Amino acid sequence: MLGAMSKIVQDVPPFVIADGNPAVARSINKVGLERNGFSVAQLESVKQLFRVVFRAGYNRTQALEKLREHALSSTPEFKHFLSFADASERGFISSK
Repeated sequence: MLGAMSKIVQDVPPFVIADGNPAVARSINKVGLERNGFSVAQLESVKQLFRVVFRAGYNRTQALEKLREHALSSTPEFKHFLSFADASERGFISSK
C-alpha cells in the first residue's frame, strides 16, 4: 500500500506523489491533476518539470536553475513550482 509507512521530513512539492520512509518523489499526480481540469499541455509541462527536478541527475540548486532556464519556465505550472521551492524553509523531498 502506497504511503502506509511514509515519513515526511521535508516538504512535498506541488504535483508530486511521494512514498517511502523517508518519503521520496515517485511521480506526478496525473489522476489528481486530470480531476482538477489540467489540460494535456499542462500535464506535459508538469512532466517536464518533474523530469528536470527529479530524474535528470541534478542537485537541487542545479535543477532549480535549469527550471528557470527551461523553455516552459513562463508556464503557470513552472512558476508555481518555483514559488513553492523559493518559499520552502525545510527544502523539499528528493527522488532518492
